[in-house]
Amino acid sequence: MKPFQRTGSIRKIYRRVPSGKSKILVKRERRNKSNCAFCKRPLRGDLRSVQRIYGGYLCHICLKNLIKMSMRGNS
Repeated sequence: MKPFQRTGSIRKIYRRVPSGKSKILVKRERRNKSNCAFCKRPLRGDLRSVQRIYGGYLCHICLKNLIKMSMRGNS
């Protein structure tokens, strides 16, 4: 195993190859789906950083409510 592969964030799968030997298949773990900070629902899309305020942090519904409350003076 190479030095950069000796970490806990990489999953090691042992596979038997056609020659009969056992080899290690190295796979990176997937990141968790990002959730909204207010309602805890999963964010839509697969990008973590959307090009708007609070993009990748709040869902569009919570962002709409936050903007409404801030314009009304309730914070």
